[in-house]
Amino acid sequence: MTARRKMPTFEHGENIAADLLPLVVPLTWIHQLPGNPRRGKVDALKKSYARFGQRKPLVVRRTEEVDGHPEGYTEAGNHGVQAMAALGWEYAAVVWVDESEEEAWAFSLADNQTHELGSYDPQLLGEAIARLTDTPDLLLDAGFDADSLTRLANAAALRPEAGHEPLESRGLGTPIVSTTIVFDDEAQQSLWYQFVRHLREQYPDSETTGERIALYVMDHVH
Repeated sequence: MTARRKMPTFEHGENIAADLLPLVVPLTWIHQLPGNPRRGKVDALKKSYARFGQRKPLVVRRTEEVDGHPEGYTEAGNHGVQAMAALGWEYAAVVWVDESEEEAWAFSLADNQTHELGSYDPQLLGEAIARLTDTPDLLLDAGFDADSLTRLANAAALRPEAGHEPLESRGLGTPIVSTTIVFDDEAQQSLWYQFVRHLREQYPDSETTGERIALYVMDHVH
């Protein structure tokens, strides 16, 4: 019989959605799937977990009982476990499944492959990006980089027939010349977005970052 567990006390920054708390177990109960062919971006997952927390459970195949609790291998969430461990987390929310090794491998491959088969509608993605251009740190934590955000925001063409506001009224403007800024490291990138927020506060009546930069230059460069 599986031992009853007390709700853990999080002391290492774990941020797990309230509805997932009954599913929480120690990370030590979860083992990486050996031979997993998927190569994920753990750094991007770290940013996502740090910003948004865990909002969906890992899927783990139960393979044994150790001291009255289950242990097993991840079917979905291998790199999520790595990201959580890198953040210092000691707990994660898990859905346990009991099935054959073959079925587990099939699900693991399906979980990865179905993501690969999906794609974005460029216009709708541009609209989604446009809604968050004043909070670029959220987009960076969602896994986008500065270069991709620049391309997507400048390429976004909203469809009038869908009833959306034009880009100009959203504060993006219509780019005449697009410039991509290449940062040497994350510290430089963070300083840039602090500067963008400062410009927005200093020039609240301006609609675009380009306009705010122009005003800043005229005020400070002689």
